[in-house]
Amino acid sequence: VLQRRSRGALEDAVPVGQSQALPAVSLRDDGGRLLDSKQLLGGFLFVQFINPHVKAQVESLTEVLTNRPKRPVTWLLITNDAHALRSRIEGLQEGVVVVEDNYRELRELFGVPGCCETRYLFDESGKLVNRAHYFQDGMANRLRSFVDGERRYSPALLLDSIRSVRGGRFERALDR
Repeated sequence: VLQRRSRGALEDAVPVGQSQALPAVSLRDDGGRLLDSKQLLGGFLFVQFINPHVKAQVESLTEVLTNRPKRPVTWLLITNDAHALRSRIEGLQEGVVVVEDNYRELRELFGVPGCCETRYLFDESGKLVNRAHYFQDGMANRLRSFVDGERRYSPALLLDSIRSVRGGRFERALDR
């Protein structure tokens, strides 16, 4: 009955692409706990669809978790193999919710393309503030920018900073 009710909620939910918000759905984590997606709000919510059998995806998520913001973030990882995910990422601490149930339906609801696992960042109210594929660099920096208010790093920003320094080694390096 719970599974059927959960699937019904998924079918009735408004897709992220239409609402630009976190869908209100029931989720079952890999420990069997039922929770409503809206329970995860109150602070920023980072959602990532991840295939734990793809090394680049695991490394990308590890980089984000290692370089996390200072302020609290709730983490929701949606995968087709929760056991493999937990075995490949050491120290998935408390506060990281891993969901395996209804993986395909959730992919459809979030609008994850068949080619590429995707990450989402929702604000305290559930509004979508950022979306990117796992292979796009700089997610940890973007996350800290949104959550902590840090200035974003980019190669263009670095070049502008170097160009602003007149004389010395930096200028000679640019001339090469």
